[in-house]
Amino acid sequence: MKKWILFLWLLTGCTQEKDREEPLFASLSEEETVFISLEEYGLTAVPKEITQLKKIKKLSISAIGSSKGWSIYPPHHVLIERMKSQPTQELPDEITQLTLLEDLALELLNLKTLPEDFDKLSNLESLDLGSNQLILSEEVDKLTQLNKLRFLTVEGNTVTEADLATLKQALPELTINPEKPNEYIAP
Repeated sequence: MKKWILFLWLLTGCTQEKDREEPLFASLSEEETVFISLEEYGLTAVPKEITQLKKIKKLSISAIGSSKGWSIYPPHHVLIERMKSQPTQELPDEITQLTLLEDLALELLNLKTLPEDFDKLSNLESLDLGSNQLILSEEVDKLTQLNKLRFLTVEGNTVTEADLATLKQALPELTINPEKPNEYIAP
């Protein structure tokens, strides 16, 4: 009888352990540099589980691409047109908990807005917001609070001369790409 109880206990314990899935990004929790392709993970948006990346300093998130090597992309204007036909996305507020981040790339995510507490990412030195649906005039206040920010990419978003001037005035050391509004947006 005792053997059967032990056998059942082992069997159920092993089954429960086997059935338990590893949390999303758990295998990356100790990494300082991570590239996440939403397409590769079968995701359509950045999940709240992004907070699993507790030690992350350099993070790149893209809707397409591969973390396993080279990817072949269609021309930039085709990507922009494809993106505009998709619903806009929002980043989860949880991304602002990644306070060690120094370098963040959020490309081709079809973002319409940044989280309200985006300024919590106070260690950011480089930020790539390329090819999203952001209206920079609605995000300038958040960006000017990032005092360590030195490099900003905003191509593929709605940008005006006034937006660029405000950013340069608040952050004189900031290098912005493109230097002129809407320089790289396809017609």
